[in-house]
Amino acid sequence: MDFTAHRRVKKTIISDSLNDLYPHDLTMYAEPPGNVISLSEFEDIALERLQLFRILEQAALKGHKLYSDDWKACIKEDLTKAGLKKYSRQLSGACTNSDLDYQARRADHISHFILRLAYCRSEDLRRWFLSRELEWFRLRFIAQSRDSIKNFLQNNNFLYTPISEDEKSSLREELTSSTAGLSIFETTEFYKIPFTEVCSLVRNRKVFLKQGLAYIPASELVVCVLSRFRASLSEGLNVGIQSPLATI
Repeated sequence: MDFTAHRRVKKTIISDSLNDLYPHDLTMYAEPPGNVISLSEFEDIALERLQLFRILEQAALKGHKLYSDDWKACIKEDLTKAGLKKYSRQLSGACTNSDLDYQARRADHISHFILRLAYCRSEDLRRWFLSRELEWFRLRFIAQSRDSIKNFLQNNNFLYTPISEDEKSSLREELTSSTAGLSIFETTEFYKIPFTEVCSLVRNRKVFLKQGLAYIPASELVVCVLSRFRASLSEGLNVGIQSPLATI
């Protein structure tokens, strides 16, 4: 990523390639940014993401249970108070393709890598950064609509597809009795996932298993995606340790 020392007048970035670079509010951060960025913007977006992470951390310290409605409401309120519109926008779940959406995704993408480099220097820093990134990813994921989640899975080559209605009906008794928190069976989509990707659900006996596959409701897809995200980010942090910039 290149950056320049002079301050530039802020402009709305409009490009036909933005949809290719930032097609969704969610990203696995698989590729580092290749943007040219001024030092002033570099500093601004890094500090904004750090402020976001402090808000996530403080929400739990206020006594709110992680991912509860009160926790989410507290974060949204604090983001609004702090003027972090780019981040509060990503919690709407709309996942539209306006210029403001592209700007928010761009800032999120670049700032992630800035802080990844800064926080890869020690085990304590890596642990704190990883925890905040997992919270931020999951918070956005659970805000998405069903169609938005399907688009994200397709964009990132997650080979998860819902089971057919016939198979769902044939397994009604098994799915109903083994799926924790199931409310309305008829409107719930189920996915077949290798059981190794949902070890936490298997360990807690909250999922139906058949022939090495776990049948999970769409609401539990976040467990699979978050597991891959954690593994990818952990590897990226370890690679970052080898960077000479990490010692600056």
